Amino acid sequence: MRRLRRDGVALFYEEAGVGEPPMLLVHGLACDHTHLTPQLEHFSGDHRVVVVDLRGHGQSDAPRQEYTIEGFADDLAWVCARLGLENPVVVGHSLAGRICLALAASYPDLPSAVVALDSTIVPPRDRLEMMRPFIESLRTPAYPEDLRRFFSGFSCRATTRSARRASSPKCPLPRNTSSPRRGRSAISPTIPRPRPRPAGCRYST
Repeated sequence: MRRLRRDGVALFYEEAGVGEPPMLLVHGLACDHTHLTPQLEHFSGDHRVVVVDLRGHGQSDAPRQEYTIEGFADDLAWVCARLGLENPVVVGHSLAGRICLALAASYPDLPSAVVALDSTIVPPRDRLEMMRPFIESLRTPAYPEDLRRFFSGFSCRATTRSARRASSPKCPLPRNTSSPRRGRSAISPTIPRPRPRPAGCRYST
């Protein structure tokens, strides 16, 4: 089992293959690295491929804290620095598509490309209206049960376990952060300082 420890929090990853450009595969909400195992097996024939479990998911630790899109992106940047993963093609599924875009916005010199798989970047208005009751339910104390109910309709093998972790009070849902970072990066001196986002550019769940 491969884990990196960042400020006491264990972050799980797997690695396979050699070759350029390297690739970083990132799963979506209430999933884990096993959802991208077919991609890991396919691309590791010609590339160095790293697949991770996001903080609060899979075999990574789930500390009781605020979880944000920017925080996930910072973890990815830190993992890349620790593993010497230079200019990877960053592939994000579902929510991770937004995380990977946030990574590219804050660390534009890090990824060589970003691929978003089945990610709702700009949701259609009718989709937003359809999801609004569910989104509002996540702001109530009953959100763990609502989240479990939502994911119970999915039939992928790791979803049930990951949904339980994501719906735990110890693992709050990611929240929007709209203020740009200022000052020195807290990630590592080897990683470029995150750049403030252009006006009007913000990421949310």
